[in-house]
Amino acid sequence: MATITVGQAIQYARNAGFTGQSLVDIVAIAWAESNFNTTVVNSIGATGILQILLSAHPDVSSAQAKDPAFSFKYAYKLSGGGKNFCAWQSYKTSCGRGYDNRYAQYVPQVQAQIGGSNVATKSGDGNNFPPGQCTWWADERYHQLTGLYVPWNHTGQANAYQWLAQAKAFGWKTSSVNPIGIPSIICLQGNAGQGVESSLGHVAVVEKVNKDGSVVTSGMNWRVGPAFKTSLNTGGYPVRQVTFRTGSGVSFIWAESTISDPNVSSGGSAVIPSTKPPSPTYTPILQQVHDTLVNVPGFYGVSLALDEAEQFPGWINLVDPSNSWDIVGYIRSTGATLTDNFVPFMIRGTLFSLGLLIMILLLLKIVLEVGDKALPIIKAAV
Repeated sequence: MATITVGQAIQYARNAGFTGQSLVDIVAIAWAESNFNTTVVNSIGATGILQILLSAHPDVSSAQAKDPAFSFKYAYKLSGGGKNFCAWQSYKTSCGRGYDNRYAQYVPQVQAQIGGSNVATKSGDGNNFPPGQCTWWADERYHQLTGLYVPWNHTGQANAYQWLAQAKAFGWKTSSVNPIGIPSIICLQGNAGQGVESSLGHVAVVEKVNKDGSVVTSGMNWRVGPAFKTSLNTGGYPVRQVTFRTGSGVSFIWAESTISDPNVSSGGSAVIPSTKPPSPTYTPILQQVHDTLVNVPGFYGVSLALDEAEQFPGWINLVDPSNSWDIVGYIRSTGATLTDNFVPFMIRGTLFSLGLLIMILLLLKIVLEVGDKALPIIKAAV
């Protein structure tokens, strides 16, 4: 068995003509198809590192299929110069029945091996997210500001709540506070509150940084907020301007190779630069509940607010990361942690006490009813 390394596969693919995202995809496909075993033959005769089916390609011999240099060159031809990979069933499920998207699990590792975010973030890769979704707008607007698309739209792990993990996997910068002077994307997990209605989370583009550390964002697929004016073709889907705050479940992501002047944009607002990073901020749990009740109408908003109110935030870190002796920050952190964990403690304690009281009353009722029925029987027996 002749198994090659990821780096060797990348080099073979490069020599065959693959570049950019097509380079990442074909190496990930080879990984999924053969685990880089150049001589493997499956039960139906698919042969080599890229599992070329010899019966379907009579112009390829078994020896050629087992030669990785030949296989990648043939794959370049078969894929139309790296434009269509539907010849391999490990590719996207959108190719048809039987395709299983297995290649996607290897994309981040191939990307990292090739060298971080420089392969698949340039404008040639395009926006492959569904129009109308928050992910589509975040990718499109971020590209408008920086010339970069996010590189994880091919991974199958591209829901909003997955963007933070994907950004880390692709070598992007991540932080719990927004970067200063650099266009960024805010990622809100399903537990972030602030009006997030889905466990899939939400992503939006930071348009302005406020003095208190909160950020004004532009985002799609958001129910409330004033319209955000943009020169981009949104396909008729509304884009809204919404303010979010840092806190639990909130992160920011950005690529290192962004435009040098973040105030230059193609429509809409721009990031406001600052010379000093903002101190860590936290929105008290009662304020989060209030904002949810205001921004999300109806019973659904009430249920979201109740869910936020009973979630323990744990340790709330308000210490200035640039000051290891931030005594005031430690005091604020302790106070915020005690007060904001007290709220869900009281709510859960009250609900538990009510539940226990109801159970006791039900048991007492059962005992009394049984006693009333058993008493005449006991008297008659005596």
